[in-house]
Amino acid sequence: MIITDSLKTFVMRQQKYISGQTFFCVPLFLRMVLFLATLQLFSCHSYQKIPVFKTNNIPQAPDYSNPDHWAALPFKTDPSDKIAGDTVLVINTEAPVDVFFVHPTTFTQQKNIYSTNANLTDDVLNLKTDRTSILFQASAFNNGTRVFAPRYRQAHFNNYFTKDKATAKQAFEIAYRDVEAAFVYYLKNYNQGRPFIIASHSQGTTHSIPLIKKWIDGQKLQDQLVAAYLVGIGVCKDTFIYIKPCSSPDETGCFTSWRTFKKGTELKEKKENILVTNPVSWSLDVQYVDKKEKQTQLIEGL
Repeated sequence: MIITDSLKTFVMRQQKYISGQTFFCVPLFLRMVLFLATLQLFSCHSYQKIPVFKTNNIPQAPDYSNPDHWAALPFKTDPSDKIAGDTVLVINTEAPVDVFFVHPTTFTQQKNIYSTNANLTDDVLNLKTDRTSILFQASAFNNGTRVFAPRYRQAHFNNYFTKDKATAKQAFEIAYRDVEAAFVYYLKNYNQGRPFIIASHSQGTTHSIPLIKKWIDGQKLQDQLVAAYLVGIGVCKDTFIYIKPCSSPDETGCFTSWRTFKKGTELKEKKENILVTNPVSWSLDVQYVDKKEKQTQLIEGL
């Protein structure tokens, strides 16, 4: 396992409420980069029908040799470079570890849904992604890693809930193909044998799971995996054959997962096999950790 001493105690994020997204504080962890997960909240009654899948209505595929098709790159200025309280963006091109970050669903509009999948030329949507997920999530890694976050033809949020399962399946397949293409481009052009982290939230985790299964789990690339942060979607403990759940903050080559719910929420479906990593104690038990006991810090000024 390739490990670097530069993976030290990392950033926390302040609870934020922007564009309907909730961002929660998370604790410091030794030698590992901590990913902040957020939860998007929408009411079921507001869902609108998505267009029926039509191949001639699918936006053009991205070209990952084009920097504009990346929401974050270490070779350009973007919101992932922002440091709290600092007006100067710091681009870290020499860090010995990379993060491949797959952002959550930001294609959530309930009016004028133009396609089952997002268009990469949708400047309003790109700005929304940059000012939320890239700024408040991907930036958590910028002090010790190089951040790579592809834009992709994400499936519209309603694909998770539509009764048209055939359309939803095709929409998610298109989104996954983009994420996979970005990862392959990253490996061929940027990685150069460096250790890396996979970090994702919500729909990003939907795509990161099959990506890891195909390219990393039990493959040569597993030796370069520092950790996978698969947040915001239920992930089973036995999802992977060779990559196991992290059980301590110092463990590497493993994966973590958790989801956030409003206090008092009663889950309709409970699955014992779903992995829940406590992002405060970094343990797999169900022991409650009071906010007074956690080692945290609030970051303001982003």
